[in-house]
Order: sequence, then C-alpha cells, then structure tokens
Amino acid sequence: MKEVKAELVGPLPVSTNKGPSIVVGLNEPGHKRGFLIYIGEPEANSMAMAQKDIKLPRPATYELLLDIIKKMGGSVNKVVIKEITGNTYYALIHINREGEKFEIDARPSDAINIALRENLPIFVNEELLSEDQFIVPAPEEASEVPKSDREKWFETIDPNELIKKHGPS
Repeated sequence: MKEVKAELVGPLPVSTNKGPSIVVGLNEPGHKRGFLIYIGEPEANSMAMAQKDIKLPRPATYELLLDIIKKMGGSVNKVVIKEITGNTYYALIHINREGEKFEIDARPSDAINIALRENLPIFVNEELLSEDQFIVPAPEEASEVPKSDREKWFETIDPNELIKKHGPS
C-alpha cells in the first residue's frame, strides 16, 4: 500500500436526502484527488475542539487514550486511512513502544482525532484517492457560504461556559 499525506478539510455540515450529516474531506496536497468520509456528531465536535486547541479540565476519551499509551511507554507516530469495504472506511493508528510496532484498527474519525491531538500527519492509501470524487475546498478557497448555527456555535464555543453549564466530566 502506497501512503499519501492528506490534508484534512472539515468537519463540515452537509445536507443529504436523509437529512443533515457531517463530513471530513481528505485531499491530496494540491487538491487534485480526494474523498469524503461521513462522521458522527460527537466525533466532529471533538475534532473541532482539537482544531481550536480547546482543553477540558478533565481528559476526554482521546486524551485519555493518548495518556494511557504514553504512560505505557508508547507513542503514536502516524495514522492511515487504509481501505473502504462497502461504505465503511477503515484506519490504522501506528504506535511504537520500546522498538515494537503496533497497528491498531480504528474508525477514521477516531484516528483523525488522535492525529489532531498529537499534531501528526494523516496518511491515506493512494488507492482511495480519486479524481472523480468531490474535492472539498479548503475554507480559504471556498466561496462565501452562509454559516449554519452549528458552525457559528463552534466559532464561539467557550469551554469554561460548557463546564459551568454541564460540569466537568
């Protein structure tokens, strides 16, 4: 499998015939080829928080997982979106521990969340890239589109307000 470093675009809300959804785009640098992955709202919220470098007072799931890996002497060195079967994408989280290498099966949204928190590149299997698929333009390349209430909320999120309303977890 030949791996290509990908650029992440999103998460972005989209409308489908089944209602609103959320996608992330993974594009080859230069935006010649790419693909979309539908993700869940909790995973999208977590990505948005990582992209804005919002830290909660207590570790959330991805921070907890990374803390466990580090305390056990390991480190994550990359994530790879490796294949699609039917309509489901599969990813690997690559971990090194004392010279031993591990490949952990993961959902792409979880692998991306790990990569964002560790400032790691996201790689994709080159076979997944297609010129026929929709390429998601980076925000600076996109035309001015009115923002949804959700997008506006992401821009104004204040973790301290969330903690006041919902308490630390």
